[in-house]
Amino acid sequence: MWSHFVNFLRESGNAFLSALGTTGLGWWVQGIIWFIATEAATFLVIRFLRGKAAMKEHLAGNFRVGIYVWLIVMTCVYAPLFGWFVMKGVYADHQSLVATVRELKNAPKPACPICPAPKSASHGLKVMYGDKPLDGMTIQVTTGYMTMNGKVMNTTQENFGLMLSE
Repeated sequence: MWSHFVNFLRESGNAFLSALGTTGLGWWVQGIIWFIATEAATFLVIRFLRGKAAMKEHLAGNFRVGIYVWLIVMTCVYAPLFGWFVMKGVYADHQSLVATVRELKNAPKPACPICPAPKSASHGLKVMYGDKPLDGMTIQVTTGYMTMNGKVMNTTQENFGLMLSE
């Protein structure tokens, strides 16, 4: 199950990157460029609002603010896009599963290897009296097992005779 889940996320990631028109490396490089741009914008805004001395005094705090802004922007921009491709992947996986089930349901069933094959009407038993077929006629059949001293012997063959009544 985990291998299917990891494969699924990998395929969703590939579709996500393909839609962005980039590769994994390109996405990371772009993320780093966004990070540098966010830090620069943060420092410029703080310098403009509070001055150069305040910017230098709170450099570590400003850097941390830039990281938070970058993470929030990246999450707000890319999480919905990645979620969209995950949902598209779930839907495509579901559609292929439904199609496979439908195909298997409509496929001819293999013959059971131990079940007898159904007999067609043309290959059934034909009883003849000389060269005359007995189809549709009533035939009286007398059966009996061979006996020995009046007791039926179940291990012997059964004898029967046909009597035609028209």
